[in-house]
Amino acid sequence: MANQGDYRSSRQGSPHTWQFYKDRRHDPKWSEAYKILKHRRAVHFVVKVTALFILFVAVLFLSAYIQVPLYNSQGVVVGQTSIFNSCVTLVTHFLNQLSSLH
Repeated sequence: MANQGDYRSSRQGSPHTWQFYKDRRHDPKWSEAYKILKHRRAVHFVVKVTALFILFVAVLFLSAYIQVPLYNSQGVVVGQTSIFNSCVTLVTHFLNQLSSLH
């Protein structure tokens, strides 16, 4: 979220905190500024979440195509797999270990 003084007032040009606007949301002098700022914060939140989702999906697809070698217990390469498949195998193994603890 925002730091102290990140939001400039359109009325005075001075910086105010989000809490300042939130506390004055019912004040007729500040309600319009609060609504504008609330909308701007909502848009910024949606943009950040969308960007993180796109980044996650991109990493997921890239990891499916990057090949890594598979080693046996003696350290000899026995094949290849994708990073994605390796992660799925590790998570599955971890979940199996958790379920066996009960």
